This record gives sequence, C-alpha cells and structure tokens, in this order.
Amino acid sequence: MFHESAVKVDLNRPVTGGLLKRIRNGKKAKS
Repeated sequence: MFHESAVKVDLNRPVTGGLLKRIRNGKKAKS
C-alpha cells in the first residue's frame, strides 16, 4: 500500500523518485 502511494508521489515529484530508489536499494541490500 505504501509503495503504491510512493509511486504516485514519484510521478508528481521526480525528486522523490531518488529517495524511493534509495529506500528500495536499502531494502534490497538488507534482504
């Protein structure tokens, strides 16, 4: 649910896309 909202915000704010990538990369590294 959170990811879907984040993606929607990403479309409206390109800057948030960079943050989202960092969060996703961090989760992948932890996994």
